[in-house]
Amino acid sequence: KPTGEFKARFRLFPLKNMVTGRKERTPWTVVAQGTRITYEQASLVDQLTKVSDHPDELKVFLQSSAQPSIEGLFALFQHLNGADDLIELIHILQSVLVVHPVCIINHIRKSPDLVAPLLKSLSVNDPTLELQDYAAIIIGKLLNQMLKEAASFESEATVSIIDTQTDQFFAWINSTLLDPDIPELHCVHVLQALGEILRTDRARWRFCQVSKSVMTVARLVDEELHHQVQALYQAVFVLWLLSFANEGKTADAVSLAMDEASVPRRLSLLLREVTAEKVVRVCVSTLSNLVRPRFSPRLRREMVGAGIIRTVEQLCVRKWADTDILNDML
Repeated sequence: KPTGEFKARFRLFPLKNMVTGRKERTPWTVVAQGTRITYEQASLVDQLTKVSDHPDELKVFLQSSAQPSIEGLFALFQHLNGADDLIELIHILQSVLVVHPVCIINHIRKSPDLVAPLLKSLSVNDPTLELQDYAAIIIGKLLNQMLKEAASFESEATVSIIDTQTDQFFAWINSTLLDPDIPELHCVHVLQALGEILRTDRARWRFCQVSKSVMTVARLVDEELHHQVQALYQAVFVLWLLSFANEGKTADAVSLAMDEASVPRRLSLLLREVTAEKVVRVCVSTLSNLVRPRFSPRLRREMVGAGIIRTVEQLCVRKWADTDILNDML
């Protein structure tokens, strides 16, 4: 499953590594002037900013000032709309999420509507699309954490807000990936954001309820659409995450969506053409998951009809650096 070592091997583009050439910025106490943010809140975020790139110092700071500084951080998200400011705030939020995720989740648990400004940032005009890339990935991380803990939330209203935000995020992803002119690097980052959230059955089921969502991802598996192997790999990676659906309605929903999108056939045909080992690895692993009894037998029949047996025989004679490929084919 997408945890532990296997999860780490498939990790792409850590958000903090996407931020390059960051310059000295105007203090938040100055940026926040003329807004409803207090000087004390902005000052705390200034202090948070100074330690955000230093995990040990950040831990110490959060031990004493987690709640008020996180409140200030989200207050800035609500009242600022400049792309550069929002990107910087997302970078800080990412650092806190890595070092002390509990303080973020507890804050959102009390006010789940705080994710709304992040969702709104997806529509901010930024010709470079950097803001959309950063925002999508951090939203995926946050919603994933919230969906994992949804069962422990006492308020049904809170769970309803989280589900609604998840649906809005999936709808944005679907419409973005449907754009025929989407830049390939932006496509990679949007798919990565989708990969961040599809770690629970609750998320997988809701994604399958968005009209043609799996079809949208599946068509990206067609190799001729890509100039970079990374986009192809990331599309298959999303399908791989879906293939971990458990028994019941989620597995049924994934089966139906995979069948309608001809995923077994697409992946079987892709294996004949692709040479990149990392794509072969995740492709074979996805097909191996889909033959399990919890999924529809139609998926298995579709693989056979696409010639998967002969393809596997041909692949078995190749030398692979990753033994998991051979194990999955067997």
